[in-house]
Amino acid sequence: MDNYTILDHEKSVLISTPHVTSVLGPYLGQLCSFKLVLANKKDETKSPPPSYVFAPYYVDQDASWQNPWKSFVDLTMFPSSAKALSEYHSGLRPNDFYEAKAERDRLKAEFNKIDAERKAVDQAYRRIGETMAGAVISIDLDEFKSEAECLVRESQILHDAQTHFRNELASINEEYHLWLEHVAVVEAALREADDSFRQALVEPPEVDCPMCGQHYDNHVADQFELVADKDELLHALQIGRQKVRELTEKRNSQNNKLEQVVAAIDRVNGILATHRHDISLRDVLTAQGRSEARRVLSERLAELDADAGEKQRLIADAEGRMRETESKRRRQDILTYFADTLGRFTSELDVNMPASLRDVIQGAKFGRGSE
Repeated sequence: MDNYTILDHEKSVLISTPHVTSVLGPYLGQLCSFKLVLANKKDETKSPPPSYVFAPYYVDQDASWQNPWKSFVDLTMFPSSAKALSEYHSGLRPNDFYEAKAERDRLKAEFNKIDAERKAVDQAYRRIGETMAGAVISIDLDEFKSEAECLVRESQILHDAQTHFRNELASINEEYHLWLEHVAVVEAALREADDSFRQALVEPPEVDCPMCGQHYDNHVADQFELVADKDELLHALQIGRQKVRELTEKRNSQNNKLEQVVAAIDRVNGILATHRHDISLRDVLTAQGRSEARRVLSERLAELDADAGEKQRLIADAEGRMRETESKRRRQDILTYFADTLGRFTSELDVNMPASLRDVIQGAKFGRGSE
């Protein structure tokens, strides 16, 4: 295995290691104030190897004409390396951005661990409450009173939700029946229009009223007006049927919600209806163990919520510092300078380059090595 050594001006050894990515890379990054950090394919934030430090200063004469930012073999070890390298080395995103980004990514990883633990603890907390719902016992009177009050509050909330869902369901039902009536009226009108149109087709061009003898003309234009009226009725029928379908789905959804609330109310009422004289010693011990487990889990949930809130605050702070480093005016100045310089060089070298590619700072594929 190759060993890499860095000496100072007095030839004293500063570092000697065979490990390029894990040791040499971070050391050179610190030495050169190179703070670029990237996420690998496992979404882990890492400092890139030394080749990323020197990427702009070496051009592979065989391959770089067609594949910019691939002068070194390991420049592809991170996704979107070309974009990140061009933004960093051009100054579009300075060291401050990547320092804040590294902190943000570290905090996000810590937050994800906290969030995963919280979900597991919360699931255990809820499962204990569900599986042991029948053992509502507390040896401590104050604890029993507090638990009973919580159940009463939960019951009240559920009853309020039940009333809300019932009111919404009544409103939906009322609208549903109105649209059903609308559809029925339109369908009847369509049948009447069809009958009138068929009758108009078989009548002679001139018709006399059998009652008063008044003369009427059976024009073709009048027949087409009947067809136009039918088109409007068909459109109204389509709208009505669509509304009926939508309201049917809403009714089903609302009924499902109502059934869930009713089931929850039954569960709470069943707990509240537990008779004290029916409780055995085993019930007491089981309930006490459950209460202690729920207490410990509840305390842990509170701790995790506090930790998660703090991590989110720090993440927002880091993202704010990332945004502060990105000035639109500064970015435009860099891109304009790059485009103007590249345009001037291509003109001097007599290389035909489309103007649309001059501001593609991560590399434009347009020429050949011999051009």
